[in-house]
Amino acid sequence: MQIIWVSISILIGILYALFLYSITKKWSIWVNRILFSLRTIAVAGIVWLLISPDLKSTSTREEKPIVAIAIDNSSSMQNFALKTSLIPKIASKIEYLKKLNFDIKLYDLTQQREVIDLDSIKFDQPKSNLSQILNNIENENIEQNLSSIILISDGIINDGQSLDYQNFNSNIFSLGVGDTTIKKDLSIADIYYNKTVNKNVKFPIKITVAKQGFKNVITKLLFKNGSKILQQLDIVFAENEKQKDIILYAESNNEDFISYSFELTPIQEEITKTNNYRTIYIETIQSKKNILIYAQSPHPDIKIIEQTLLQNKEYEVFTYIQGIGNYPTQKPDIVILHQISSESSDFISKVNEFKKARLPIWYILGNQSNIQLCNSLIPNFKIISNGQIDKVLPVLAADFDKFLIPQNITSRMTDFAPVQVPFGAYNLAGWSVVLYQKVGNLTTDKPLWAVNTTNNESYQALTLADGLWQWSLLEKVANQEATLVNNLILKTAQLLLSSKEKRKFNFKPTKQNFDVSENIAFESESRNDIDEWITGNQISLTISNTSGKKYSYLCTNTNNAVVFETSGFEEGVYKFSAKTIINKKEEVANGTFVVSKIDIESINQTANFQVLRDLASKNKGNFDLINNFDAFIESNFKAKAVSKLFSEDSFTAPINHTWMVVLLLILLFLEWGLRKYFGSL
Repeated sequence: MQIIWVSISILIGILYALFLYSITKKWSIWVNRILFSLRTIAVAGIVWLLISPDLKSTSTREEKPIVAIAIDNSSSMQNFALKTSLIPKIASKIEYLKKLNFDIKLYDLTQQREVIDLDSIKFDQPKSNLSQILNNIENENIEQNLSSIILISDGIINDGQSLDYQNFNSNIFSLGVGDTTIKKDLSIADIYYNKTVNKNVKFPIKITVAKQGFKNVITKLLFKNGSKILQQLDIVFAENEKQKDIILYAESNNEDFISYSFELTPIQEEITKTNNYRTIYIETIQSKKNILIYAQSPHPDIKIIEQTLLQNKEYEVFTYIQGIGNYPTQKPDIVILHQISSESSDFISKVNEFKKARLPIWYILGNQSNIQLCNSLIPNFKIISNGQIDKVLPVLAADFDKFLIPQNITSRMTDFAPVQVPFGAYNLAGWSVVLYQKVGNLTTDKPLWAVNTTNNESYQALTLADGLWQWSLLEKVANQEATLVNNLILKTAQLLLSSKEKRKFNFKPTKQNFDVSENIAFESESRNDIDEWITGNQISLTISNTSGKKYSYLCTNTNNAVVFETSGFEEGVYKFSAKTIINKKEEVANGTFVVSKIDIESINQTANFQVLRDLASKNKGNFDLINNFDAFIESNFKAKAVSKLFSEDSFTAPINHTWMVVLLLILLFLEWGLRKYFGSL
């Protein structure tokens, strides 16, 4: 095809040159022929550059086979790495393998990507996840000429997936480091417990105590909370016993976190005593919702409300009547204010305290209620009354949709007794009516029961009925159960509690318990008034430990799952407070997290070479000891590596070749120069 394009280009060049030089000018015939040739070549070249298809060029790339060296740099390897001069040995073998035409890549447990500096590898990792390091190597080199993986490890795996159940695509060779001799040791091998428990409950903790190398052993297990010994047990191992499971019972309190420590009395011949101690941290939560009934005086309605709410096992109900008994110490999730009548400074202060804490409040009015005081305390509520009362019946609002009342029980309202309500003009802006007032046969537009969900942070409810106990009694007489009254009370409480979960700003750690080796990560969510996600708001974060030391940070809310990470915290319980501005209003999120130190590597220090043998056998490799490193490399990698050659074709337009354009310009300039010179003679 190229010959055709070249022929067409030459023909066009000849025709163009004939047009110019077919008649001899005043210069000689030889000069004319030279000019003819120059013009033919130049024009043919220009035409060829313009019309010729792309030029094909082939390049060859050599790719050496890669040997990835995976180094288990966990702390259990530290002593043997020093004794065997492991790092210098690896360095010398890297140079030897490079001479055999291999490319070498280094990996360890610290990073998911390649390690550049061999001397930067420190044997200090708290966990051994050999599965992860092998998977990382294969994933990173999936399109590379990966020849083999050499895993240097003690075979101790205490994190990640077992190698027995994984398939790898590479040839894997393994080198064993460490001592397989069973050492004399006692250890707290594991502790099984719920990371989260309810406050003020008893719960079990299972401790597994392990023995190796000893025959008959007697030791003591101390169960402690801080410096206080909660329990002390004698642990007796028979000769053939390898481990014992002990179940202890602890009791939570009102603190956010409780720490418990376990200590095994050391025995003189133990190889290490670090695994004789363990500390655990347990988060305590209030899964049950606390409901406070705050009343001015005793009333039969209070008992009906309390008994109905207690039907839900997730509710704890505390009733406080002013002047009777002690005020509950539990922090309420919602408050039911019954019969607002007192104008005492203590009562007003308490109500303002509830509002400041953004607690959902259910206001229940009655004969004793002070309407003027209610007008000032209840948001978006006003009744203009001369003090008279009305007797009304309830009617379900047809358009109410905040919660559902079963249709088959709404007809029971016709049997309810009239209840007393304030007579007057009602103004409840933003409230959704559940029940309307019915006077005689006339259904009014005045609310008898209503809810306000305009504030996402704290919903409100309002009941103007004095005599719920009568409704409940009449319903039980007629139907053997007070299902309708129960529904109204329980679903109103449920709606109020749901507002506790609808915060504009949420900021919390990705988990409650971090290891000292991990980054402390936080996630955040910000929403505007119409519940849309927003980003870009700056967050001020303060973290403090139990001694009061504070750490301050600034971060920005983003779409990422993790918005902030930090590290370097010692073992202990930490509180945090995050603040941000949403719609010109400060929003706050508080919480706690714990940093714990679990020295998994110290629990088992006996090398497991069988794991390495099986791994190499399954993946077309060989196993050997680190002492035979030289012979291992010679026997498995002595043949000079053969590189792969990859050919790549590329196509470029002729006009993109600069040298061609320059050559044509030279020809044109030379022709022009000769014409100028000989034409002037």
